[in-house]
Amino acid sequence: MQSRKIKGTNDWKKYEIELKLDNRAQQIVFGGLLSGTGKIWVDNLEITIDGKPLDQTPEKELDKVQKDQKFDKGSNITFANLNAQNIKNLDLLGRIWGFLKYHHPEIAKGNVNWDYELFRVLPEYQNAKTTAKRDAILIAWIDKLGTVEICKNCKEVSQDAYLKPDSNWMTSSTISKALSDNLQYIQKNRNQGNHY
Repeated sequence: MQSRKIKGTNDWKKYEIELKLDNRAQQIVFGGLLSGTGKIWVDNLEITIDGKPLDQTPEKELDKVQKDQKFDKGSNITFANLNAQNIKNLDLLGRIWGFLKYHHPEIAKGNVNWDYELFRVLPEYQNAKTTAKRDAILIAWIDKLGTVEICKNCKEVSQDAYLKPDSNWMTSSTISKALSDNLQYIQKNRNQGNHY
């Protein structure tokens, strides 16, 4: 109603506001706003979706992420007999998972339930006996997401940025060059704009 402000004293009149409903919406918030002094009366307020009252509207259509319900009741993954190398491997997995969550375009588009993908890769990852096997699993996991197109408007983080993520772990000698190159490529061609 911002473009149709109601001013002064007026008789009762019906007003309608029609908006597109984003499938990602979690709630609908509504109300009346009086700016300045005076009184406002509102009567017969009604919210409908496609002309139907809220209690008669169809269920919200699930997107790809919401349709993936494989681990809704838990993963049944356990961590037993962790040694120093297992912990380092889990640390690396957590870093890569978090990095990809915010940088890989396919995850940003909402094409992958990234939380559940972590559960999918964990059993095989935990069984990796060497760092070479571990890194091969990670590369295959990343490759499964699809090709990352070259970003034409991505810029380097300014050297004098106040808050800058530490990405030195991506070039560490503790991971393979192939994995390092893969991660750096994604960082340079990271998702821009909206994020699921």
